[in-house]
Amino acid sequence: MAPLGEREIVYAPKSRKAQEVLPEVIEIVALHEKQFGPTSMSTLGAKRLLGITYKDLGMHTKAIQTLQAIVDEFMKDEKAILRQIKLTKYQLGWALRNSGRYHEAMQTYQYLIDANTELLGRNDPNTLVCVSNYGR
Repeated sequence: MAPLGEREIVYAPKSRKAQEVLPEVIEIVALHEKQFGPTSMSTLGAKRLLGITYKDLGMHTKAIQTLQAIVDEFMKDEKAILRQIKLTKYQLGWALRNSGRYHEAMQTYQYLIDANTELLGRNDPNTLVCVSNYGR
């Protein structure tokens, strides 16, 4: 096995069920926290994977808590990459919508629409996906 810093986190829902992956993802998060600290980019990426796994399992409260904590951490860091914030907010929007928290999901998608429109333009596929999710 490659050292932790070199391991690629891959989520393949078609090849393994989310339930089977969950224990491994929890372990990866713990290892990242131990080696890199709780707020390193690597750890936050692992935590995002955990949030996605929770979302896919229908564990909406855990997904929302995990993903919102990541967004909050990124928002504190002026060096945070906008792409990381957007990726995490995208997953948070899905989790909020799936849990019936539509108003919060709409706010999250509106943030993404505004950010993508400014950076990529109105007709960019990333912007249009966010508009579509907003309308669901």
